[in-house]
Amino acid sequence: MKILVIGGTRFLGKKLTQLLVENKKNKIVIISRKAGIFNNQCMCLETERSEGIKKLKGSHFDLIIDFIAYNEDAIKQIKDSLTFKRYFLISTCWMPKLNINYQMNEFIMEIDPENLTNLPQVTVDYLLGKRTAENYLKANFKSSHFTIVRLPLLLGVDDHTGRLEFYVSRLIDPFPVILVDGGDNLCQLGFVDEIAHSLSKIIQSQDLHNLTIIEALPSTATKVKDVLKIIKHSLGSTSDLLPYSREEIDLSCPEYLLEEPLWREREFAVTSSNIYNLLDIVSKDIEVWLENVCNQMEHSKSISKLRKIELDKMNFQD
Repeated sequence: MKILVIGGTRFLGKKLTQLLVENKKNKIVIISRKAGIFNNQCMCLETERSEGIKKLKGSHFDLIIDFIAYNEDAIKQIKDSLTFKRYFLISTCWMPKLNINYQMNEFIMEIDPENLTNLPQVTVDYLLGKRTAENYLKANFKSSHFTIVRLPLLLGVDDHTGRLEFYVSRLIDPFPVILVDGGDNLCQLGFVDEIAHSLSKIIQSQDLHNLTIIEALPSTATKVKDVLKIIKHSLGSTSDLLPYSREEIDLSCPEYLLEEPLWREREFAVTSSNIYNLLDIVSKDIEVWLENVCNQMEHSKSISKLRKIELDKMNFQD
């Protein structure tokens, strides 16, 4: 199978691309500024997305996997430049945050502005851009030609987003860690290695290419405070986990709410288009894989600028 990977050189993309490269039945082409990490394994175009697509103009692929299409213009360039049998758009399980009346495997046709009030503007812009990309596919391609892959928040080793490190760095210093609203909200976190292997199986199985939207939510949701307890246990941390309401935090240290990764999470229902259900597999227990990930991470004891601010404003040191 001739596959074009656009992006795919960090975290999930890197792991999935490596699996595809290792399958000698595949002929892989990569467009990425860091494509060189796969030199001597496949064709690497170490350049910006747009320039790479221009260089391939007129080429045909059995499959395109696009990690970095953030708006409809990105899809338009693909449509105008390349031909393909199937196009996979990597999207996000946060899409229903634009309107909670939609299921995880539905296109978001109408936006509910009230849902956006608690989201940072950068997140709103990201979701709106992904929505235009998804809906452009729906309007301009046959459903047999594309699949949208909505992913949950992923954790794992070498996570460039720093979500896990946010908590790890706090739990290895001696001061307390904030639990927003007590950490009672539910989150569905994906293990990046597991998702990479599952997507690889989906890609190789032509029978599963008939779905326009698939999602990778684990069926079991976990309270944020329990996630932190798993991390705390794996680190042997003695830091206290202290509950504060978001109103208290917003008054004392609003910066924290902007960067804390999980307090906005909520549980979503899995659908008939769930990857685990499609492959008839059970996701690993979060307590097992998260502890393993924490044990593999390199931990820096340096205190971040935000951590210094919260220690000062929340009066932990008293």
